Amino acid sequence: MDNRLQCQICKKTFTQKSSLIRHSKRCTPGPAPSLRQKSCRQCTTSKAKCDLRRPTCGRCEQRGSQCEYVVPMTRGAQVRPAVTNSNAPTISFEEPSGRELPQLPDAVSSTLTARLQSNINDALQVSLTPFDNAHPLDSTRHNIYNNLPDDPQSTEQAWEPSVTTRAAELAATGFNDVQLFFPPENVLLDATAERIDLCLDDWPLWQNGPSNEISPLVRHSMETLLRVFRTYPKMLAKGFQAPPMCHFTHVQPPMIQCPMALCAEMARIWVNQTVGTTEMVRRTVLQEMRTLFEQYRSMDEDHLLAALQALVLYTIILMFPGRDQVSVSLLDPAIFVCLREVVAYIASTGLMLAEEKENTRPPWKLWVHVTAKRRAIFSLYLLHWSYGVYHGLESFPCRQLRFMPAPAPKFLWQAETEDRWKELYNRWLSQWGDCPYMMGEFAGIRAGTSLERRTEMWLEDADELGVLFFTIGTTVHPCVEWW
Repeated sequence: MDNRLQCQICKKTFTQKSSLIRHSKRCTPGPAPSLRQKSCRQCTTSKAKCDLRRPTCGRCEQRGSQCEYVVPMTRGAQVRPAVTNSNAPTISFEEPSGRELPQLPDAVSSTLTARLQSNINDALQVSLTPFDNAHPLDSTRHNIYNNLPDDPQSTEQAWEPSVTTRAAELAATGFNDVQLFFPPENVLLDATAERIDLCLDDWPLWQNGPSNEISPLVRHSMETLLRVFRTYPKMLAKGFQAPPMCHFTHVQPPMIQCPMALCAEMARIWVNQTVGTTEMVRRTVLQEMRTLFEQYRSMDEDHLLAALQALVLYTIILMFPGRDQVSVSLLDPAIFVCLREVVAYIASTGLMLAEEKENTRPPWKLWVHVTAKRRAIFSLYLLHWSYGVYHGLESFPCRQLRFMPAPAPKFLWQAETEDRWKELYNRWLSQWGDCPYMMGEFAGIRAGTSLERRTEMWLEDADELGVLFFTIGTTVHPCVEWW
């Protein structure tokens, strides 16, 4: 029996390499020890980068030194195959400059690190070829995700299956809520709806945008959004503050959930990538997205929110996988189809609290949770709009958002304690009377330097995300139907 096809944890042997890889991801002998020191002793002593390959890292193998790790191989870890190319890129796990994110418990941290390392190993085993539309997300359970042509020469053909075809595919795969995606033609979005209803003219997403030249104002708005969103994963990696779409409790232990913890680690890897590792970073991010697309329907509310936030950040990283990349990468359309289904599923779980509809104060934790869901969806819409303008593609129609409250005030979103939040929320409620400012009210903003009283009152309290929506929402009418 080939010893190379033997699990290093339980010593079980296999006849196929693929079987060993699948087994290694599930092999969990017991509680995992701390992985705070990941590098081998020799690389640590020399203060050199270690590629973390087991049982011998690349540096020790090149020098002929004995490679010894302080921490033994743990749950889910894989023996990384030897890389014959001495110039093969490596991924750095070093912390970015700035304050580190708070440490997770050792067992949790080691499990997340092992999973990320496993995904990086999987990326290393794939030939580093450019990403194109001939390689869709192939691990999803719906045929709708695999509608892209397999022949690279056919990628020039418009990806535009009919609505009838899509509905039939979803019905064939057992998707029970076809009407959520394909309502009757005369159905319009109800401002009091409990969920997002999509209209037929929302599909397909991938029609070409307007043929006329994009105006300088719209182009400037698009560039501003992309510049801002590009900083979100870096903010998460640095740890000084949470990205505006995330509440501070969602990125700090003990409240941080597994999807966001993994995203934070991935953001650090992205920030600290070395020359030649861009493709590995991109493939690792894609693998994480595949995992979330497969699992989100089985998640509880907290993990589902973390998954949505992570997916938005992963999408940003995929748009700018390279360290010094100046252009916006063209992504597989299947990614946005998957994202749209995730958003529709999350919308079905509720995007407004009963207390918000009754204009009373809700519990703090529930308010933070539902507000974070809305902010993640708002961010995704802005991100996709800017991406669509850049590549001349049709964006998600924002009229689906008009029944939701506009982004919450900065002082409420950043309140550090529940008592302080309650005090501020009571004062904030008193100024709005029967109804807070809603997204649909952006459509009533008129040209000029002055604003209607309600809009001006909302803008006085808005945070960074709210200001982004305000500036873009009042300038893009020549390009898309915003509301």
